[in-house]
Amino acid sequence: MADSELPDLRKTAFATLVDVVREWRAASRITTSAGVKPAFVEAMNGKTEQDLGFETWREFIEAAVAGGHVQTERLATSHTAILLPDEGPAVVATWPEKRTAARRGSEATQTQFRLKPDVWAAFVEWQEGHRRLWDSSTCRAFVFPLDENGEPAWASRPDRFREIEPVTAKSQKEWMREWALTCQAADREALLAALAPNAPLRSFRHELDARGLTFEWRDELQRRVGNHVREWAEAQGVAWLDLTVHREKGYPTTAPRKKQRKAQGRTTTATLEAEQRTTVGGSDLERLREIVHRAVDRMSYAELAAIPIRAEHLLGDR
Repeated sequence: MADSELPDLRKTAFATLVDVVREWRAASRITTSAGVKPAFVEAMNGKTEQDLGFETWREFIEAAVAGGHVQTERLATSHTAILLPDEGPAVVATWPEKRTAARRGSEATQTQFRLKPDVWAAFVEWQEGHRRLWDSSTCRAFVFPLDENGEPAWASRPDRFREIEPVTAKSQKEWMREWALTCQAADREALLAALAPNAPLRSFRHELDARGLTFEWRDELQRRVGNHVREWAEAQGVAWLDLTVHREKGYPTTAPRKKQRKAQGRTTTATLEAEQRTTVGGSDLERLREIVHRAVDRMSYAELAAIPIRAEHLLGDR
């Protein structure tokens, strides 16, 4: 770009910044320097402050202030607010209320509904040559492949499919009973009583929660289901790797889970076995943190600035 074009481009950029701030204000959005930058870059068709001859975004904002296009106000959170020329500190004073209202509105929206996994997959995970149906009897969505004639593929190509042998409710109850017998006396009696034919619905789950045994039973159930699936896969000639989630290279392979029950002085056979095993990939929270960390390392300044983060997470280590 020729130097002669730079003044006109800057003039356009300053006007664009004012437009972005004005639009956000009309929408009751909080206009901080870091917050409006992604919207500004988008409005400028990808041009950044470097394209305008400024080394940093701060220099560009300072130039806009010097030209009377906007004004700035330092916030208690250490962010810089961008205000229109005819606005004053009174505008900033209302932002905490807007932030709280927006957060409450977001939380209300999130808690209104959550699609079931089968519904989400049926509507979102698109594959050509599949049909999606809703079973009004069982209230479940399911997807199945079609052949070239639009008929279920298992009819024309039965060799493609392997019938799955599920873990029956009877088998699961036997597992519960066998595992309960490995617990110490006080827990064992309560768990076995919860498995009695006349026990109220979900009694077993309630006892697990009350006695801090939920995670131990979950480990045991996962182990048993894994063994069941592995046996089925070997019998059907299905590769085990096709049934499991593949980990990326560099992923942590072990992450021992802390056992709260050790501090309580409770020990069971299942506990000792679980502690001798390692959890591949760590907990869901640890895996998510690893994924987020890798994603953040690849983000640009504009992408990072657009991420909403609660203030206490940024200030907690200061």
